[in-house]
Amino acid sequence: MSGAGSVPAVETLCVTSADWDRIVGHLRTALPHEGVGLLAVDSADGPTANVRRFYPGTNVDASPVRYTMAPSEVLAAFRDIESAGLRFGAIVHSHPATAPVPSDTDRRESYYPDVVLVIVGHLASDPVARAWRPISSEAGDVVGFAPIELSIRDGLGLSRGIGASRVSGAGVRMQEQAEATRLPEDQQLLRDLAAFPDWIRHLISGRSLSELREPASDGGWGVVDNLCHLRDWQRVFLERARRIVDEDDPVLEALDDSLWEIERNYRSDDPARALAEFAELRSEFVALLDRAEPAAWDRPGQHTLRGPLTLRTVGEHLREHDREHDRQLRNVVA
Repeated sequence: MSGAGSVPAVETLCVTSADWDRIVGHLRTALPHEGVGLLAVDSADGPTANVRRFYPGTNVDASPVRYTMAPSEVLAAFRDIESAGLRFGAIVHSHPATAPVPSDTDRRESYYPDVVLVIVGHLASDPVARAWRPISSEAGDVVGFAPIELSIRDGLGLSRGIGASRVSGAGVRMQEQAEATRLPEDQQLLRDLAAFPDWIRHLISGRSLSELREPASDGGWGVVDNLCHLRDWQRVFLERARRIVDEDDPVLEALDDSLWEIERNYRSDDPARALAEFAELRSEFVALLDRAEPAAWDRPGQHTLRGPLTLRTVGEHLREHDREHDRQLRNVVA
C-alpha cells in the first residue's frame, strides 16, 4: 500500500482528545527510545484531515534517535485502513530528548510524500507536538518538511493552534489560553521561521560538494558561506532570546561579523553539517518562542546599537535576515 496517492496538500490535522491521549500514552511506553504509530484519516480529499484510527507500533530499532515500525504491524494497519475505506494519513513518532522537528534521518527515511509526519518532541521532559507536511522534489523524493496546524478536538469543539500542542502527564494539555490568544501575525512568524531550514534543503538538493563551496558568479558568497553565516547568527539570536526570557531588560551587545568568514574559514566548512547545525539551532529558537506566553513576546532587552528589542522583534529581525539570505541563495543556485 502506498501513501495517500496524489491528494491535495493537508494544511490541518485534527485529532480527538481521546485518540491523542492514546497516542501520547503509547509513545511514553517506548521511552527512553522513540515510539511510533500510524494514523488513518477520512478518505475525503481536502486541506483538513480528520484522524479516525490510531495504530500503535513497536519500534524494532529500539533506538532513542530513529524508529522502524514492525513490518507485520504496518501490514495489518494498511489492511485495516483499506477495509475501513480510510486513508493512510500520518506517521506519528517521538523524539525523547530533542525538538519536534524532522531530523535528517526522518527526511532520508520518509517514503510517503503525501503522508503527514507528527512528532512529539522532548517527550521525556517538556513534551511539545508538531505536525509536518513533506516537501517533494520533481522526482518525488522528500527533500524537506513544512509545518502545518495540529488541532486537538475536545467535547466542546475544535481547538486550533499554530501546529504545536503541549503534552502533560495525563496526555495532552489542550491549546491553552496563552496559545489561543497569540496574535495571528505571531503564529505566521513561527511558521515562517520553522520552515526556512527545510526550504534551504529543498533549494540546494542534489548539488555536489564542489558546487556548494563555489563562490557566487560575482565572486561573492556561495552556498556554504551563507549556510555558515546563518548558523552563526542563529546562535546569536537564540542566546539573545534566551536572555530576554530569563533576565529583566538585559543588555544585548552589538557584534561585528565582518571577519567571521575569514576567522571561521567558512569556505572550507562542511555544507551539510552547517545546515544541520543551523536547523537544530532554529528548532530550539522556534520552540523557545512557542513555549513563551504571549505577554513574554513583549519583554524587552536593550541592544547597544538598536535600542529596545522585544522577543517579537528579535524573531522579526531573524525572519528578515532569512529573507535576505534566501535571495542570495536563489541567485547563487539559479
